[in-house]
Parts: sequence; structure tokens; C-alpha cells
Amino acid sequence: MEVGLAKLSTKGQIVIPNNIRLKMGIKKDEQLIVMSDNDEIIIRSVKGVLNTDRKKSNFAKEFIKAMRHDKILQDMEAGREIGAEEALR
Repeated sequence: MEVGLAKLSTKGQIVIPNNIRLKMGIKKDEQLIVMSDNDEIIIRSVKGVLNTDRKKSNFAKEFIKAMRHDKILQDMEAGREIGAEEALR
């Protein structure tokens, strides 16, 4: 396990320590998933989640479901009508 220290800027930004970025292969402009679970902040690589076997990974399933939900909300806010079948997929 790699460990590094980070601090929060006044803009709410953190810098992931270089040793962790290198170990994880995280590059500039790569998208990351940020979640909270009780008193923990969890950061996962989007490419890592999407490359996992979704049949075996509950996290991958939940992430994809959340992204689909977010897309549906954005469509509804933009005035696009969503059918029940599409919303429940």
C-alpha cells in the first residue's frame, strides 16, 4: 500500500501525491470517481472501474447505475421526456 499526504486548498482541491499517481498510472486530465463512505473519502480511477469484470464487481455495477441515473436527471432537466422503461433500466 502506498501512502502520501495531501491537503485541501481554499478551492477544495487536493493533489494526489506523485508516488501514488505513478503507482496507479494516473495521468493528467484522467477522470476519477470521488465517493464518501461514512468518514472516508474514496477515489477510484474511472478507467479502472470500467475495465473490471462488471459481473463480479458490485462497485462497477453501482457506479454504472449511478452514471445512468445522473444522465437521466440531466436529460429531464434539459426538458427531454424519459419513459418509465428507460428510467428503470
